[in-house]
Amino acid sequence: MTTSPSPSESRHRRAFTLIELLLVISIISIILGMLVSTVRAVRRFSRQTITRGEIKNIEAAWKQFYTHYQYWPNAENIGGVLRTPDVGDAQYELLAPLARMLAGSNITDIVGDPGGITPYNADKIAFLELSRFNDQADPVNAWGRDHTIAPVGKTKPNTYVVIFDADGDNEITVKLPLPDGSTTNIVLFRSVAVWTENPEYSVGTAAGDGPQRYFGSWME
Repeated sequence: MTTSPSPSESRHRRAFTLIELLLVISIISIILGMLVSTVRAVRRFSRQTITRGEIKNIEAAWKQFYTHYQYWPNAENIGGVLRTPDVGDAQYELLAPLARMLAGSNITDIVGDPGGITPYNADKIAFLELSRFNDQADPVNAWGRDHTIAPVGKTKPNTYVVIFDADGDNEITVKLPLPDGSTTNIVLFRSVAVWTENPEYSVGTAAGDGPQRYFGSWME
């Protein structure tokens, strides 16, 4: 013979079950919060790793280009690429024409009469194939189009910048833009360097406390 629980026992069991449910929900919420934070950190680390690898690959590709042709391209003469107004080293955004040149296209100099046109990559050697591009076919870093505001001193977001030792002194000056419109200069004893800006960097972050602002091929 079975007996039914008394009303007081039923109320006690329902109250206890509700407490358990709230406890489980709280635990799940904490776990989900930890997972979201971990996923974001993993994605950030992955993007940084990809970008570091790509800038070193781009630098190596331009070194191979120079080894084969014995010159750096005058990119401002091929159209659509602007040079930093500096005497000596040539600093350009790595836009579509330069990317096509690295990928094996014979890009020609648009300056001068037809008889004086200079071909770049006349042998159509594929030094490097890049994989991420914006709507204008310009190579972009691992953040792609997530960041839509162009960093200071650049015309497009998430693009790479390449600096050639145009004057042949085996020394280049990298000009990194600052929020106030000025630049910080880094002198490197090398023939070519590549850098890009980190869109996850927050202005005002103390050094070592958050994502670094720039990724450069000279950085470890």
